[in-house]
Amino acid sequence: MVTTQSIKGEIITDSSFGKSQPIVPEGNVYHIDDSHGRQWGQNLFHSFESFNIEAGKTANFSGPATVQRIISRVTGGNESQIYGTIQSSIAGADIFLLNPKGILFGKSARLDIDGSLYVSTADYLQMTESKQYVSLSTDISGLVSTPPQSFGFIDSNIASITFTGENDILQEDVKYRLTDLKKDIGNEMSQDNAFSVKGNNHICIIGGEIKIQQGAVIAIEDETSQSSETKGNIQLISTKSKSNIYFQDNELDYSQVSAFDNILIKNSKLNVGGQTTGGITIVGKKIILDNSVCYLNNYGTLNGKRIDIMGDNITIKNKAKIVSHAYSSGDAVSIKLMAHSDVQFEVYYSGIWTYSGIEDVGLKGQTSSISISAENVYLLDGAEILNRTFGEGHSRDISIDVRERIELSNDNYRFTSSITIDTYRKNATSGDAGTLYLSAKNIELSDGSSILASTRGTGKGGNINIKAEENLHLHGTWIDNDDGPQEGSKIFVRTYGNTKDSGDSGSVSIKAKNILLEDGASIYAQTYSSGKGGNLSLIADENITLQGKDGRNNPSVINTSCVNRRNSNGSANAGYLEMEANNIYIRDGAWINTQTEAKGNAGNIKITAHNKLEISGEGPEKKWIGKTRLASAVVSGSTNKSTGHGGQIDIHANEILLSGGAFIQTGTQSPGNAGEVNIIANTITLMGSSSKNRSSQIESNSYAKDLVYDVNITGTGGKITINAKNINLLDGAQISSSSMAEEKASGKAGDIDIRLEDTLRISGQNLEAEEIVGRSSGIYARSRQNIQAVAGEAGKIKIYAGSIVMDNHALVSTSSNGLENAGDIEIQTRHSILLTASRIASESLMPFDNNQNGGEAGIISIHAGTDIQLFQSARITTNAISSGGGRINIHTQKALTLINSDITTNVFKGEGNGGDINIRSELTIMNHGIISANADAGDGGAIFIHTRNLIQSTDSRIEATSKRGNDGTVEIETPDIEENENILNLSGNFLHTMDVVKTLCDMEKGKDAIQLVVNKPYAIPSLSSGWYHLSANESIRLAISNISDQFDHIANDFSDDALYQSENRLP
Repeated sequence: MVTTQSIKGEIITDSSFGKSQPIVPEGNVYHIDDSHGRQWGQNLFHSFESFNIEAGKTANFSGPATVQRIISRVTGGNESQIYGTIQSSIAGADIFLLNPKGILFGKSARLDIDGSLYVSTADYLQMTESKQYVSLSTDISGLVSTPPQSFGFIDSNIASITFTGENDILQEDVKYRLTDLKKDIGNEMSQDNAFSVKGNNHICIIGGEIKIQQGAVIAIEDETSQSSETKGNIQLISTKSKSNIYFQDNELDYSQVSAFDNILIKNSKLNVGGQTTGGITIVGKKIILDNSVCYLNNYGTLNGKRIDIMGDNITIKNKAKIVSHAYSSGDAVSIKLMAHSDVQFEVYYSGIWTYSGIEDVGLKGQTSSISISAENVYLLDGAEILNRTFGEGHSRDISIDVRERIELSNDNYRFTSSITIDTYRKNATSGDAGTLYLSAKNIELSDGSSILASTRGTGKGGNINIKAEENLHLHGTWIDNDDGPQEGSKIFVRTYGNTKDSGDSGSVSIKAKNILLEDGASIYAQTYSSGKGGNLSLIADENITLQGKDGRNNPSVINTSCVNRRNSNGSANAGYLEMEANNIYIRDGAWINTQTEAKGNAGNIKITAHNKLEISGEGPEKKWIGKTRLASAVVSGSTNKSTGHGGQIDIHANEILLSGGAFIQTGTQSPGNAGEVNIIANTITLMGSSSKNRSSQIESNSYAKDLVYDVNITGTGGKITINAKNINLLDGAQISSSSMAEEKASGKAGDIDIRLEDTLRISGQNLEAEEIVGRSSGIYARSRQNIQAVAGEAGKIKIYAGSIVMDNHALVSTSSNGLENAGDIEIQTRHSILLTASRIASESLMPFDNNQNGGEAGIISIHAGTDIQLFQSARITTNAISSGGGRINIHTQKALTLINSDITTNVFKGEGNGGDINIRSELTIMNHGIISANADAGDGGAIFIHTRNLIQSTDSRIEATSKRGNDGTVEIETPDIEENENILNLSGNFLHTMDVVKTLCDMEKGKDAIQLVVNKPYAIPSLSSGWYHLSANESIRLAISNISDQFDHIANDFSDDALYQSENRLP
């Protein structure tokens, strides 16, 4: 309890060393010499019935110079109230004041001693193993000459110790932000009116509840301008148990204390800073720093000590803070907070601030290391932990290790909660930033909170290492009172100096069970300078999810980049980005992004999803490599402000799904090259379109438009390599490689290489998509230009699969509308290829000009292990508007079937020759089919067909013509077979054929029929797998089937044979 100053000052001795009597002051001084007590060796003992000092009065202790300790007890059973000054005229003597009933230091209380002060409400002072100086007794059996061993407490009923100041420290007194370190903070935060000792002496307060309030200042002052020794300590130990607190090397050992009491420091200061820096120890149950400051600033060349705060709960609130700076070559103190339960920082400006150096002076002292361990740690409403070096000294590590939860959140309209570690000396030699370690079961950043590590000078930026046993969750948007919703929560590393030797950025490493970024949350690693960008590594046991938008409509982002600041020193390369989880979800327009806007290269991206990678949904529009985008994406690129290369994208997953216009892309809009795309998966599906009608894509582009630098050509597009079991391209989805010249020359498009164990399925189209982009689902390699003669060469397409199914306007295409050739297409399957209303095409689309021709169409090479089937206007084609046609090579181990479909090479204008067509198959069947190699003024192409049998309807055509030039040649080669080699000999009465034919003729279409297939010299396979090869050694089989309309023409053409289709075999 805090009493008023209207006490009656009195100091009365008890009967321990003689008659009890008051000490009468002489003027304003109570003279207490050795005659009032008893000296025992270097100890001078006093025992008082009452010890109270009113304001303006001084209690002066004196005695022989041999005295090193003045040990006083109060036995009268009342609290001591001290509003005056405690003084000692014995040089170097420590003062002990014990009163088990409590001690109050009022607002005008002062110290004027040359030693340390020990204030305690202990029941006794343990002097030796067997002797005690008991506080509430006049017993003197404990007098010894040796130093005390411990403070003893006989039970848990322990009185309090209170310090009160003259005035509350106004919040404005501690409101400053530590960005202007040219101010002498030590003078600004003066120690006037302090309850203090000097030099390497200590102030130790040991009792029950401890309160320091109402502007009280407890300090260790400098003894000289530069002490040769380190400074003393302030130690606050609040106990609530039967125990002993021991002396150990000028510190207190509280290891035997089983229960602690509360400590409140409100509107007050603890200060151990100066030319040398002491330490602060605070140990209690519930520890609260409320609008108070612990100063540990080091202005000298010796290293500081440390501040240790330990309790069940530690709360630092209402702009309270721990401040530790190094202003010279000496290091700042280390800071350690340990709580059995929670450590909580509340309200903006509350927190821990440690600095090294002053910005325009190259000082080498290091910042504090910061260590926090607890059950939970909370930074709320703008609270901050800041570790920054302005000089050549390093900023040391921050480590927060908790058993349950780390939370940064905000309900404040001015500042967001944050943890920052950086080097801040601008464009000069600076120290390195340390590493920030966060470890907990769950870690949450909300309401725009941030974790930042950076470098602005030559020093290396800090690293961020985060480990969450369960979840890392970034979400929520900071709301500014004036400007409304702002950015989402973020984790950020960067280098942004402006020198040729700027420091490299630090990196981010995150490991968790689940990683969730919502509401526009972001993780960045950026370089604005010549320093290398940092790496990002995110590893989750289960899921990584990005979704939602912030208050400015920005999606969630993970990004490494080189950022252009018009910096003459350029930029180094951005770091790599690595993600690994069981499932990875990228939604609502979220981006995984590496890019360069400067001279450095973009970083590579590596994504591993052991189960599923899903990229879906859309967010706000953004410009990326010449296109306006709003869908979720994984991208790496070199923008129009850059000269560096784009990064490579490597993706490993079991299942990959891109929907709603989502895309994976590498690109370049600069002289730098786009990176490669490498994907390994079991199943890949692209489907759906965005609200702006953009289909899902995997792509690599070289795009020449709006180039900032004076260059004539953009870099080359990246190669796309995909290894998978199955690929599904639906609803206009595309895998594409493009060279696009809008204003200047564009580089060569990248190649596409797809290798599948099973099936490539391409189906459908997006009728609302831009025609120039392409509406059909498919695989594209394009060279496209607005100004002729500047588009780069189109890439090549290679596809290796088990089988290929294309329908509903699906497309595999290489094309060029300039002077460069369209790319080649190479397709190989182990099984069949089926095209229904779809195309495989290579096209040269440059408009006809008498002065020059466009590039040639590419070569199409297709090899199927079984059948190749084209239905419903399907086409395999090479087209050239003003150049030579490309060749087509087709090889199938079984049947090539064309039903209302074409295989063509066309030259529409000019003197280019038609492309050749080479077909090699067991059986070639054409029903309303066309195989043609036509030209305009050039010669028609050559058609070579090598097949065992050619079945052709009367309206099917095989031709090689030219409108104005020479017609090409058509050669059809069938192997020579001995006439009797495979004739099947039947008995004369085996079958009455007229009965069979009559029965067939009488059958209605669509009805079931028993059918017999008898082969002429060699078997004729069917249009499908239902047809049979009947050789001399095979038996004749009967089957049942539905007869389809599509075989009518074949029956007419082969009336001499019995041709039947079967789908269900009978033995």
